[in-house]
Amino acid sequence: DGRKAKESDIRSIANGKVWTGEQALSMKLIDQLADFEEAVKDTAKSVGIKGEPSLVYPPKPRRSGLDLVFGDVSDYLPTREKLLEQEVGFYYLWK
Repeated sequence: DGRKAKESDIRSIANGKVWTGEQALSMKLIDQLADFEEAVKDTAKSVGIKGEPSLVYPPKPRRSGLDLVFGDVSDYLPTREKLLEQEVGFYYLWK
């Protein structure tokens, strides 16, 4: 409704497929392609934040060695934010 698209056009693409960014852009499902930093800056601008926006993350709870043995090991894996800080690109594994 917000995109002013015809229902028949929506039905032709609403089939459960996953689209690449380029495909979604060409079908007008998204307005633009951006990386995480660009998305943060665009969002800050759209809500009137001037200057460099700062992101606030909740503090991580302190864990002990026993938590590692008996607890949830996902707490010790890289967070989504840490993974997003890494350089994005195409990487190939050569055998």
